[in-house]
Amino acid sequence: MERASNKRVTIFAIILSLVAVGVLVFGFLVVSSNKVVMLQSISNLYTRFTELDDDQAAILDKLSQNDNIGLRGNFNVTYGKNKYTFNYDYLENKKDSKSNLVVSAKNKKKEILNGNILFQDDNAYLFFKDITPNYYKVVSEYKAIFRSINSDDYDKLVTLLKDSMDSSIKNDDIEKEKATITYGGKEKKVSKLTLVVTNGRVEEIMTKFVKSIKADKSLYADIANCLGVSKKELGKQLDESIKAFSKDKNKELFRYQVYYFGFNKIVQYELYSKDSDTFLQYKVDGKEYINITINGTKYLKLELEKNNKTYSFSGTLLNMIDFTGTLSENLLELKTKLDKEYKLDIVFSNDISNKNFKSIYQITMYAKEGEEEEKELFLIDSNLEYYFGEKIEDSADVSNSLDLDEEAINNLLQSTLGMTLDDLKQLYPIPSMQ
Repeated sequence: MERASNKRVTIFAIILSLVAVGVLVFGFLVVSSNKVVMLQSISNLYTRFTELDDDQAAILDKLSQNDNIGLRGNFNVTYGKNKYTFNYDYLENKKDSKSNLVVSAKNKKKEILNGNILFQDDNAYLFFKDITPNYYKVVSEYKAIFRSINSDDYDKLVTLLKDSMDSSIKNDDIEKEKATITYGGKEKKVSKLTLVVTNGRVEEIMTKFVKSIKADKSLYADIANCLGVSKKELGKQLDESIKAFSKDKNKELFRYQVYYFGFNKIVQYELYSKDSDTFLQYKVDGKEYINITINGTKYLKLELEKNNKTYSFSGTLLNMIDFTGTLSENLLELKTKLDKEYKLDIVFSNDISNKNFKSIYQITMYAKEGEEEEKELFLIDSNLEYYFGEKIEDSADVSNSLDLDEEAINNLLQSTLGMTLDDLKQLYPIPSMQ
């Protein structure tokens, strides 16, 4: 009896082991299927490049909640002994279909520009001190600039698009092959997955995406409000966006390729468009690598390495200009060598809260030749600020405005630049769009 009992236990243990191995093998096959790896790659890029930080989310929320929005700021340019100051203030009242832009510029204390452009009654009214004798009028349909969905809607849209892509990708759509890449300074055998994106595939993704948007009544209403259109018109625009891909469904738009090894360790991502001969590559190999090639020209080669909160980077632009630099929380430093050694420093800071929406920038360019000390070439101090709740004052008298026709433009050019519109066209010919 004891031997029989031990035998049964042994058989049960063997069966249990086989089941366990089978479950592990099945689980490995499931999580390493072509579709799973492809979707994991999309999720990686989604997380890496689409998430909003707190400041971006706060600005989106504030813009979406207000109809009276302004942006004002200035920048001061110091170049040698010259100092120029530019100021701007743009305010729009969406419900009133009215906006106003005020601009001014000085060279030290001498005023060189002062004027404003007022948008109301589907007209643009232009006035510049010492240039225009009166307001000039141009027919211009009113369009608000500051339109935004809130951060929750943004997250919803990105998630819905990702879900639409995920559900439109099938195992049979993905080609798998063996490949060899350089990894860790050595040749590495990996698996390569290729997904060919055609008009038909984009149509399928867009159809699911639009259906998901329409199903979310709150999101749908927010998008229509953001775009300033009715829900019916929004539906028409979304349907038209799908139709754009309904013809020539087999036409290839681009190829998306990923390279991985081991337990789904994805190390390289690529996009290639045959029509435009554009190749984009993102690679993770200790450092991060980004390469962009168009028509055989390497537009950008970039290497990045993160240490705590600081990125160090180096690269080549247009296959000619080498550069190095660092990027921290509030400082970008870029160095390159042309006829001299140049250094660009950009210091930036944000003050984003319920009351403040300010950004400050300081841009300095230095040059150095040989062993000489660095010399400052120019300095730009700049700040911008969003503000909310203010209304445009009705102080501008546009009742006697003049039409800005060709004759008026010629008169203005003659009085300010001493030339006609034809003279200006000859100096700066406008290329044909045909």
